[in-house]
Amino acid sequence: MPDEEVAALCADQGGILLTFDKDFGELVFHRGLSAGSGVVLFRIPPDSPEGAADVALALVQSQPDLAGLFCAVTRDRIRIRPLSPGSGR
Repeated sequence: MPDEEVAALCADQGGILLTFDKDFGELVFHRGLSAGSGVVLFRIPPDSPEGAADVALALVQSQPDLAGLFCAVTRDRIRIRPLSPGSGR
């Protein structure tokens, strides 16, 4: 499924998009594509499904409300920025 369709599906459902695909940053910030209520970009290689789940759990524990945010997750840190300039975060 093309990235644009994935983002549209997520936006329609109001979900948080979890992805390893770096293209979503370009789509959201430079092309203005809505990707639901939030985006989490994992910038780490998925060693295993369990490893990815552990990182996702750590993110949710540190930032329980992901709505309106774009999160870039690396092994060392989590960078968080608002999806839209006026969101107040």
